[in-house]
Amino acid sequence: PLISVIAGFEGGMIDGLNNNPEISSFVSELITESGSNKFPKDQLRSFLSKTSTSIRGDGGQRGVTFTMNCTKQHFDNSWDLFSSLILNPNFDSVEFSNILKRRINNVNSRWSRPEPLANLIADSLIKLNHLILSKRSYEK
Repeated sequence: PLISVIAGFEGGMIDGLNNNPEISSFVSELITESGSNKFPKDQLRSFLSKTSTSIRGDGGQRGVTFTMNCTKQHFDNSWDLFSSLILNPNFDSVEFSNILKRRINNVNSRWSRPEPLANLIADSLIKLNHLILSKRSYEK
């Protein structure tokens, strides 16, 4: 059997704590890739690959969520790892640089591909007058 866990934390742009929803997304990704005090990133990666456990972080306007999928057989150890990442994360400078470069490359490549660019523009137009979704990620 497969077990899924979601831990969500409210806050960020919607509460006026942050003007850029990408910050929470960036930090949640950094947490899930950097390891923790108890599980350094090499140990984290080894465990995830050996047990088929997946842990992801995502953030947006409403806050941050972390998800974990694992088998029942590995739940206890997976939960220990998952909770350690959330409660005692390492913020690895190498992972920070890797994530930053990857995100910059994604933004730069977005402008060279017409279909994603058209989707971005259409999505922006749809959300233009929406009470919550129209919040900008920059100050006017």
